[in-house]
Amino acid sequence: MGCSNQKNFTCQACYSPFTLVREICTIANCRNLGQFGCNDCAQSFYSKVDGLCYPAAPGCLEYNHGECIMCSSGFLLKAGNCSVEGCLDEQNGVCQTCNVSLENVKGLCKLPNCVTIKNQSCVLCAEGFRIRDGLCVKSTINCVDFVGSICRECATLFYLGVDNHCHPVQAGCVQYGKGVCQKCSKPFELNGTTCTIDGCVQYNKTGCIQCIQPYSLNGIICKLKNCVKSYEGAC
Repeated sequence: MGCSNQKNFTCQACYSPFTLVREICTIANCRNLGQFGCNDCAQSFYSKVDGLCYPAAPGCLEYNHGECIMCSSGFLLKAGNCSVEGCLDEQNGVCQTCNVSLENVKGLCKLPNCVTIKNQSCVLCAEGFRIRDGLCVKSTINCVDFVGSICRECATLFYLGVDNHCHPVQAGCVQYGKGVCQKCSKPFELNGTTCTIDGCVQYNKTGCIQCIQPYSLNGIICKLKNCVKSYEGAC
């Protein structure tokens, strides 16, 4: 392919844009040759209308007819070229000085814990963080309302602990204060900071589902035979 002069089954010269290398017509950095040039260039290279492969500009992921049409994260597409997002002074695709609100990380302008920046604000945070006013703040799982980066209200079936994180509500507890249970629903009783049912070893959200001997399950509570009120195995 591409040979313009062949003698004794050996290529002596190639058509443009091919280059003769060890009696074979080829194009540097091409992984799929076509009849008139390169059909598919190697990674980090792109083809122009002349059929040759050229080094891709920093930040460019995809070309069309020699013009960049898609940039990687951290770059902004402008008139067929990729420029570092938020950069004030750029040299050969490497930022020397970032906007005051951004930090320079290996030649790119970034925000802490941000994956994708647009217009100097974060539009996609790293896992475990959420967007607030264009910045990434640590996210609290099962939190539904924040004040700044601090959780103020947890989702249903979770309570706000003293560590400002949301924890699963324990069976029977209907009121928390300073991270501990303060009030239980019936038939639970508050035992220190825990809602319990005398004689119960396994609970669901409404009551007991399994009692310890000699108690027997009576609806959602545990009872001793012929006993109205019991505590720790004694009537």
